[in-house]
Amino acid sequence: MRIDRRLILGLGIAVIMSVAAIGSYADETCNSPYMSGLIKGQEDFVHVWTLGVPGLGDGSDKLVTIDANPASKTYGKVIHKISVGGRGEAHHMGFTDDRKYLWAGGLDDSKIYVFDVGTNPSHPKLVKTIDDLPAKTGYAGPHTYYALPGRMLIGNLSNVADKGGVTGMAVYNNKGGFVAKYDMPASTIKQIKGDGYGYDIAVNPAKNALLTSSFTGWNNFMRDLGEVVKDPEAMKHFGGTMVMWNLKTMEPEQILAVPGAPLEIRWALPEGQNWAITAAALTSARRSRPLAGEGRRRDRRSGEDSFAGGYFDHGRCEGFVGEHLHGRHHALFRSHRPRASAANLRQAHRRTGEHGVAELGRAPRLHDLELAVKVG
Repeated sequence: MRIDRRLILGLGIAVIMSVAAIGSYADETCNSPYMSGLIKGQEDFVHVWTLGVPGLGDGSDKLVTIDANPASKTYGKVIHKISVGGRGEAHHMGFTDDRKYLWAGGLDDSKIYVFDVGTNPSHPKLVKTIDDLPAKTGYAGPHTYYALPGRMLIGNLSNVADKGGVTGMAVYNNKGGFVAKYDMPASTIKQIKGDGYGYDIAVNPAKNALLTSSFTGWNNFMRDLGEVVKDPEAMKHFGGTMVMWNLKTMEPEQILAVPGAPLEIRWALPEGQNWAITAAALTSARRSRPLAGEGRRRDRRSGEDSFAGGYFDHGRCEGFVGEHLHGRHHALFRSHRPRASAANLRQAHRRTGEHGVAELGRAPRLHDLELAVKVG
């Protein structure tokens, strides 16, 4: 049956099983560096974590599998789907380091689903449901699933106590067993006070560095976007920091003041590169910070600071849009692209605003992603 509507995607799109190599490597910039060497050639299938919609099918969140092999008779068609039996606000998902399992979760119910995508990639199976995250950690709203060797590092958005933005990271082993928790710092480190908020995670193994960003809690991200924007008190409860962690000890070493709720993070991983990039939700300002000895600090702003324009210019793997180039207090960062025109940012806003989130039949919530496609 063809579903003639748009579905908001959790991770966007995650490719799954490699087959015959065709001389090029698939782009896996959105994933952990611990599995970047496993992608070779053409992928056979695309797995999509989709948001349940009341009145459509059983109304539940689902993992949908699409045939991505151009030589296949079912190329571009949905060939399999798994319902998880409820609506938990499906959002992101992530591979384990061996790419045999996909972890996907709900921002509202804090449940995490583990799918076996290695045994039979065309027909994944739900093998485990993890529902102890709130009880084990006090956190809520699992957002980012980041593969470590034999482990899954989960970045969260909220907590069960007051459903605000103070939260942390949780570590599980690949079998789904709880290992440890790490609170986002709310104390002062090197004269910068943390806000305790969380969002994305990115690791640079060569520098023993783990970088986190910050967004907002359940009280905000489960509300309609228009309501939040009009609520001055709600607008006060967004993150404005990034945290540099020691990867080996999992201790926070530096807090970076980054206004505007910094979201997705990407490291420049090639040897000799000393910078990372993020996109901010509440501003389209750009800031470039030089390394020590590279001259005076330069701050550049696009002149467009509206909430809506800022929020809809972020996205995974969508390039340099509304970005902050960070390095205010840390020598690991430097400017990658010191100049970008306001016109380019405005054009990016227009492009990312064309995805029709409102077609879901409800006002978009803060956590809804821009990427939407027809499935069926």
